[in-house]
Amino acid sequence: MSAGQMILYTGAGGGIAQRLAAAAPAGRVLFTSSSGAGQVRLDLTAPEEFDDAALRNVGLVVHAAAASSPDICRNQPELAHQINVAGAIAFIETCLRQDKHVIFFSSDTVYGDRQEPFHEDAETSPAGSYAAMKHAVERHFQGRAGFKAFRLSYVVWNGDKFTRYLRSCLQSGRPAELFDPFCRSAVHVDDLLQAVNALHARWDAFPGNVLNVCGPRMVSRAEMAEAFSRAAGGGLQTTVTTPEPAFFTNRPRYIHMCSRYFGQVLGHAPTSIDTMYRKEFSEQEQ
Repeated sequence: MSAGQMILYTGAGGGIAQRLAAAAPAGRVLFTSSSGAGQVRLDLTAPEEFDDAALRNVGLVVHAAAASSPDICRNQPELAHQINVAGAIAFIETCLRQDKHVIFFSSDTVYGDRQEPFHEDAETSPAGSYAAMKHAVERHFQGRAGFKAFRLSYVVWNGDKFTRYLRSCLQSGRPAELFDPFCRSAVHVDDLLQAVNALHARWDAFPGNVLNVCGPRMVSRAEMAEAFSRAAGGGLQTTVTTPEPAFFTNRPRYIHMCSRYFGQVLGHAPTSIDTMYRKEFSEQEQ
């Protein structure tokens, strides 16, 4: 398989997939969408309709498409399972049958609530239905040579939900309400992109099936807001509150995820939270 072949990202409507594809060389990326808005149609509720001829010039498939909304997972569990498990498995099987490499975007929530640091060899304990569905796909393909799961921590970029919220608070002058405790090993989107590109260029750069995609340390929402404010030149006001217990039903308070291998894949240490936000402000000003 040639690294010169194209990368196919599923989920044209997803912000992360769009950000990753936008940074790729022109003409080297394909998108899927269920609506046909992408270059390739993929409806995970009917994966048998996928035209596998679209994979002809593809070397790597990045499966980012998912029904991640808590409302869908809670109120439409059958639909969420079809998209996140049955449809994902059927589509990935199609890719593997054609000898394509597949990176599956999973979640750090498959580990559950963990305040102490852990690595890829830690036992899993999925927190909530979305995590359980991600874990089910991982288990189905465990040991398959063409499959790797990226267990993503919170991905920081200009379009992520929390950064957009902080920016709107800064612009309006209203205090940002921060939940505590609520801590993750946040990772910068550029590190995620570099990891995808590294494995596209050399699949065996990381021989395992599971890679923890995370920043250099666990940070609280308050620490993230402080780093954002420093990058913005100050001025962000904040208040810290403790959310209702129901908030944590599917959201662990702590996920202190670390990686034995992520820095090796990148070829450098993962990006710090201060550098993440400095990069994002720099890019916005360009």
